[in-house]
Amino acid sequence: MKKSLLAATVASLCLPSFASFAADTTSDDVMVVTANRFEQAQADVITPITVVTRDDIELEQAKSLTDVLRNVPGVQIAQLGGRGQASSVFLRGSESGHTLVLLNGFKLNSASAGGYDLSQIPAAIIEQVEVIRGPRAAMYGADAIAGVINIITIPDSDDSIHQLFGGIGGDNYSQIGWRSAGKISDNTSGYIVLNREHTDGYNVKVGRPESERLGYESKSLTSGLLHQFTDTISGGLQLVYTNGYSEFDNSGVNTTDLNSYQYAGNLKYQKNNFESVFSVAHSKDDTESSPTWPARYVTLRDSANWLNSFAVNKQWQLNTGFDLSRDSIKGSSSLYTKDSRTNKGVFISTHGDLNKLQLDSSVRFDKNSSYGNKVTWNVAAAYDVFSNLKAFATYGTGFKAPTFSDLYSQYGSDPDLKPQNSKSTQIGLKGNIADLSWQIVGYHSVIDDMIVYYNNENPTLPWAVHNTDAKIKGAELNLDYDISDFSHSFNVGYTDAKDEMGHQLARRAEWNANLKSTYFYNEKWNTSLLVNYIGKRYSDPSNYVELPSVILLNMVLNYNVTKQLELSAKIDNILDKDYEMAETYRSQGRIGYLNAKYSFK
Repeated sequence: MKKSLLAATVASLCLPSFASFAADTTSDDVMVVTANRFEQAQADVITPITVVTRDDIELEQAKSLTDVLRNVPGVQIAQLGGRGQASSVFLRGSESGHTLVLLNGFKLNSASAGGYDLSQIPAAIIEQVEVIRGPRAAMYGADAIAGVINIITIPDSDDSIHQLFGGIGGDNYSQIGWRSAGKISDNTSGYIVLNREHTDGYNVKVGRPESERLGYESKSLTSGLLHQFTDTISGGLQLVYTNGYSEFDNSGVNTTDLNSYQYAGNLKYQKNNFESVFSVAHSKDDTESSPTWPARYVTLRDSANWLNSFAVNKQWQLNTGFDLSRDSIKGSSSLYTKDSRTNKGVFISTHGDLNKLQLDSSVRFDKNSSYGNKVTWNVAAAYDVFSNLKAFATYGTGFKAPTFSDLYSQYGSDPDLKPQNSKSTQIGLKGNIADLSWQIVGYHSVIDDMIVYYNNENPTLPWAVHNTDAKIKGAELNLDYDISDFSHSFNVGYTDAKDEMGHQLARRAEWNANLKSTYFYNEKWNTSLLVNYIGKRYSDPSNYVELPSVILLNMVLNYNVTKQLELSAKIDNILDKDYEMAETYRSQGRIGYLNAKYSFK
């Protein structure tokens, strides 16, 4: 496959080590970089992976990362209200902090809270999202117990494009933005995306005055430069900046001011079958809430990695890498016994393609200034039973250290908490029959000393943090069917996630299902129906409060007026269902949006 300057550099900026022999894939293959920290075709990844592209996002008219992920197999999202309200992602029934969230390959998970609030990433800045289901700690270190979500903001094209886009909607929603990408010179490419969104919100909290509206505003800038210095040396710089506010109800209306950025750079050397990439990044996440419950949380992270990839021959790939990161929470309003820690990690991995048999293996050693040393490992195998049927199996270990808040916060913390450790197995089959592609997977995870905030005695008292053991087992069925002018995708998942006392883990349904059906009238018109089923679940870890199941219907209509002008309309929650993802927090009722995009070459 002939690579453009942008396409060849995307992998090195996101997750820089990739296989030289991946260049033999066809141009129709979707290339991914998250699974094994080298670029490869999605079809060659053994562990289950879902890729959401820019085209998918625009087809669904997604507004935020939570919208993008809502239809992904194995993903359940709990959001405390509508746009901009705090959200958690539960991948295959595990804790929110058990999913490693990356931005262009660099960690976003909060050092203080552990997880990451996905509602703060607007869909307008996303070019691709890769979701890996299954442990990847042997590649990335801590937090990747359940899997990895990598948000990529770097365009994968040399085509020059300039777009003005915007929209309006219910709750006084408005959006305006600009996107440009393309070649600046023969050896240099660049991109920039500007986006502003605002909504007055709606009455989220049960029991509060009907006139109370909890609003949200986000302003973001994403930009980068990619340059080919010589035939063997290339590099790039990138910046992602977001600023805004989110209102929430905590015994009165509070406002959280949001301010975060990440800038990164890399240099890559590539010659013959060898590649070496050195990358550095600095990020800051600063949130400040007032006036009822004043609080400020500041997380600073400095990261560096050096990744090397060597194609031993056409069958075997060898990768090694060194990661260094330092987290600090200086400037926060909470007083912590410790406010910084450093992690050093080294890993080695192999990938083999032996005719009908594919093999992956990796082992990693981490040394952390707070919790000591840890070794994790992962093995995976896939076998082509027939030309259209593949069997696969994976096994991996993972771990997650207690966060600063778990250990040292003034609210329900415990300095004696143990690190969390996991062992996970999955087996599956995938294949295709004519225009139908399918995959079925069964999985089982044991998590020792999982950290959960409980209140087993009195539901009116504050929750306190505890270690507990958990077992999670489940299955997923995914179907994709394209015929004539129709495109359909369907997934259904069963998750049995319980702690050692038999409690179902909070805000996770045993059953959930998603259907997306799109009809393309012609080159100008297309319409999509999206259906989400969320089964019965409990709002709290002690299972005091049960939340009923719900079926949600969304519809999108896109129309290309000309080659330059595109119009779209979207209605979410068509049936105007009244439901909660967490006790006393109303989810969004029926709401409509109108959007427009004008493209220049």
